[in-house]
Amino acid sequence: MNKVFRTVLIVLFVFVSWECFSQPSIQWQKNYGGSEPDEAYDIIQADDGGYLVVGRSSSSDGDIFGYRGGWDIWAIKLDQDGNIQWKKNLGGTENDLTNSVIQLTDGGYLISGYTASNNIDVTNNHGGEFDGWVVKLSSNGLVLWQKTYGGSDYDQIWRSILCDDSGFLMVGKSNSTDGDLKDNNGLFDAWIIKTDSIGNIQWQRTLGGSLDDKANAAVKTLDGGFLIICESNSNDGDKSSSFGGLDFWVIKLSESGDLIWEKSFGGSGQDIPWNIVETPNSDIVISGFTTSSNTGDVGLNHGLFDYWVIKINSNGNLIWQKVLGGSNNERAYSIAISTNEDYVISGIAGSDDGDVVGNDGGAEFWVVKLSKVGDLVWQQTYGGLLAESCYSICSTNDNGLILTGYTWSDDSGDLNGSNNFGKNDYWVLKLLPESTNTVIPLYFPLAMSPNPATTSISLQGLETENEISITLSNLLGQSILQKQMSPDEPINVSNLPKGLYLVSAIGENNKAYLGKFEKL
Repeated sequence: MNKVFRTVLIVLFVFVSWECFSQPSIQWQKNYGGSEPDEAYDIIQADDGGYLVVGRSSSSDGDIFGYRGGWDIWAIKLDQDGNIQWKKNLGGTENDLTNSVIQLTDGGYLISGYTASNNIDVTNNHGGEFDGWVVKLSSNGLVLWQKTYGGSDYDQIWRSILCDDSGFLMVGKSNSTDGDLKDNNGLFDAWIIKTDSIGNIQWQRTLGGSLDDKANAAVKTLDGGFLIICESNSNDGDKSSSFGGLDFWVIKLSESGDLIWEKSFGGSGQDIPWNIVETPNSDIVISGFTTSSNTGDVGLNHGLFDYWVIKINSNGNLIWQKVLGGSNNERAYSIAISTNEDYVISGIAGSDDGDVVGNDGGAEFWVVKLSKVGDLVWQQTYGGLLAESCYSICSTNDNGLILTGYTWSDDSGDLNGSNNFGKNDYWVLKLLPESTNTVIPLYFPLAMSPNPATTSISLQGLETENEISITLSNLLGQSILQKQMSPDEPINVSNLPKGLYLVSAIGENNKAYLGKFEKL
């Protein structure tokens, strides 16, 4: 290898590592469950470096022990390598569901959800279809206390956050007017509850209009108040404006629950917010999904539902918005702030066009990274040949990411080596830090035939039957062609000028190949 060629290789691999290795690769992945549906909805990293996953299960075999009936809340504690340390079924003989877990300062956990039961683990249900339900667990999974909240109709707690006084702010929806509730504006209202550290109500508020309103998430803001995001169909009552259909509705409350301001964002279609983070400078980033297109605040939609991400300042003024997706359905369910303060959004992608690249089949986990100003940094799909749904993403203390949701796939695509327990299983996916993927990779020799070539070349020696990512460059390191392709697909070189060219290929497990050919 001559000195010029070696220099070009180094330049090329710096280029390749930036273009092809910036997306995080899989550190480990595991599925958990039984023969019936099991669906994970939230994951957090625990103080000991492991993870707690919560969701719902209707299985009574496989990894599941202690099934109560209907849907149970199922919590599993994992070590840092994904091995189960303990697991817990929670609920009664009816349906019991959760979307949220947080860790507490004493090492325990608070699981938030809603229940139709009034036996086994559940007491003092107020009646109606559901009550809001929260359960405090110890660090090793013992139930310390549980509380139900609601009235005689439908009441739901969707998420909870920890407050400075060790109490909790809980958000959800309700259409009750008795029990723990007093007022209702019409149909469902957004319901906000502030409790002390053992779940006793200190204050509660219902906010909304004459149609359906639901609170999906909240953050404690740096000024001591709370910001709540709601999906709202109303155009009256507590809501001062509407774009039509469902809107992102953002509510700012004081520490004592007084309404400071509220604002709507959206377009003429359905705009549904799902999660929220506050940035270090007090800006707010909200992720969700939309069918709106080029109306109101929303940019061009690519198909059906698209990811919709907005950034607002502390006064609720829109800074930027971003629509991401393809011609099918994409729904963003979770958001995390990365170590460099960019935003990582996860959810579901059903497309394999537009902004979505690499879908293996059906719906997949879709992870998108946006810069502070809303530019797309990278995107990546993860999944198998069947359907996957991602509901939660969390930054980890090694600067990586951990995701959860559920999968129907079995030993295919990114689930290589996994055995599905039946129907859909919990799926947990641990991603390496991005920095691991931006170093110059080890490369393997790549042969091409014919070489020299006049019209086309075929790649040889690739140890994969799956799609590869190829980059064709000249000796100045300038990229001429980049594409995803089958390893046995010929590359057309008939239009290239005579000379030497470099071809890099990225295969399974980010294995990198490099070779050169001469164009006659």
